[in-house]
Amino acid sequence: ERAVSWTARSYSEAGLKPGDIVGIRLENQLQHAIASLALARLGAGQFAFHPTDPPRVQRELTRRLEIIAVVAEGAGPVDLDRPIVQPPPGRLDELKKLPPVDFAGAEDSGLPFLLLPTSGTETGLPKVGVLNHGNAPGRLPPLILDGPGSRFHSITNINFHGAKQDLFRCFIYGSCLALFRAVTAEDLVAFIGAKKINYLAGSPTHAAILLEAATGDGHL
Repeated sequence: ERAVSWTARSYSEAGLKPGDIVGIRLENQLQHAIASLALARLGAGQFAFHPTDPPRVQRELTRRLEIIAVVAEGAGPVDLDRPIVQPPPGRLDELKKLPPVDFAGAEDSGLPFLLLPTSGTETGLPKVGVLNHGNAPGRLPPLILDGPGSRFHSITNINFHGAKQDLFRCFIYGSCLALFRAVTAEDLVAFIGAKKINYLAGSPTHAAILLEAATGDGHL
């Protein structure tokens, strides 16, 4: 709460306002999660770029969606020709040191929230739908999560829009979101066991790799 309020106020002081559309281009998932929640608190819509998107596609989406700024690290994506807004700190210990601030945020349910792309079209550009604050909870069902007590990990980075929606599902329904970037399958198996993760999201390829790596006694 402290990190989100501090970040939302910093974005407001940087000139962002309710109703603006803001891009996010961050590799650090903790920064991405806090930045996303801060933009939601502010009432600014958000669109997550993925590093694998070709520059031409990113530039065209920036123009078409009328993105006014991009949350990015350092100098940011100068190729998008938009102002760069710095992300929050990227480490948990740094976030815990942020001072408490008051930032009530926007309350208009009609404000944009998540901009979500569909699959590409003949032009190579996706269509983009918009969830606002009023209809988002109903469009983000809880899947199989049990609410509080669930520990959820998405193997896919939250730069991907499906994983990004899972992030907000966890917050809406009170589940624990576990952020981790495994280097090897063995790293992921160890993390699942140590943190008692009981829900995973990933592809069939991820499942096959985990089945092969989970060679210990008992069930993973």
